[in-house]
Amino acid sequence: MYQSSTWIFFRFIFAMLFLFSIGCTKSGRLSSEKDLVCEKEADDAIRRGDYQKGIRLHLALLNKEPNNAIVSYHLGYAYGMAGDHAKEVQYYKKAIELGHNRDAELYFNLGMAYGELNSIQNAISAFKRALEINPDHEESLKLLNELKNK
Repeated sequence: MYQSSTWIFFRFIFAMLFLFSIGCTKSGRLSSEKDLVCEKEADDAIRRGDYQKGIRLHLALLNKEPNNAIVSYHLGYAYGMAGDHAKEVQYYKKAIELGHNRDAELYFNLGMAYGELNSIQNAISAFKRALEINPDHEESLKLLNELKNK
């Protein structure tokens, strides 16, 4: 069967997107994004508030899977909870660059991190992006209005 170069190109793009989307899944199966987790121990450490252990374990996982957007997202969150907002921003931006760019919560967290760094214009941009994804994201709307009224 003859396949045009356009068809081959789109199949290649689809394959790449598929490969990037399966990074952190439960039980090695493809799951919906809401089911994605990293390594149970790493995520459990963050849930328990042991951010340093969570950071260490996520960094080790990211070393093995450098293109894993969910690991970068979780790592950003852990750094933020540990008070390192510059690294929090760095890893959120990496998650976005790696394709995790349709999550209003990520952009809300990014806006919060920028706020902690007193980078108001970047915070406003992040909250606006969160609202583009989810117009009902109340926290982003509230903080965006507060920042605009300052």
